Amino acid sequence: MMSVGKVMQEYNDAKRILEQMELQYTEDFHKAQTLTNSLFSSEFKKASITKSYNEMYTVARRQMDYNLLVKKDEAIFQFGYERKNGRINELRYAFFECPIVYPSYGDFLDGINYTTEEVGDAFLSEYEDWKERCRDNLVDEGKTKINPVSIRYDYSEAQYAGIKHPVSHFHIGENNEIRIPTKKIITPFSFVTFVLRNVYYQDWKRLIHTQAFSENYYKGKRNCQDIKNNHFSPDEEKDFYMM
Repeated sequence: MMSVGKVMQEYNDAKRILEQMELQYTEDFHKAQTLTNSLFSSEFKKASITKSYNEMYTVARRQMDYNLLVKKDEAIFQFGYERKNGRINELRYAFFECPIVYPSYGDFLDGINYTTEEVGDAFLSEYEDWKERCRDNLVDEGKTKINPVSIRYDYSEAQYAGIKHPVSHFHIGENNEIRIPTKKIITPFSFVTFVLRNVYYQDWKRLIHTQAFSENYYKGKRNCQDIKNNHFSPDEEKDFYMM
């Protein structure tokens, strides 16, 4: 299993590859100090189980329940771990696409009787403030995407139940019973590279054949440890799984 130091190193590497992709982000520095699951609010944890995706996302934004917020589309990344007897026994990473369909900057300017030709970027900060104030109202009005993307990764030794509940798996979408097993222990960096490849495809495609980016990107799979046999049964070996 990864050490805490390895988790922190891989988290910092994840930030660097976002920067390589020119995906600017804001970071919750308090959560970044330890990356423990306990730093996420009880309100968010409850909403993730009992509320709709849209409500869960708005709670996450309101409570700052994220490690990284991608500026261009307001998607959020979460990273966390838990320890038992001095070693990591649980990992949880998540990517949640912003479900809200915001009016464009041009539409915002129309509402205050300006055009981009007249004012350029002069009102961008006001536009960002307006989005922050109106987020909950836009959700209530149904101005949201039909199928926002969510990708989660779980590693839990306590919940392991052989082929019925893999120790290491991905969830794609909001159906918790969709578990895609993997024979690797995924790192924060490898999780982010998986998201970049599948969610930010156009940005990824532009860079994947450049040497600096591709060398960094391909570290994602190489840096993942194999699951030991006591957490990967013969039945699981016969089944479909990633890597």
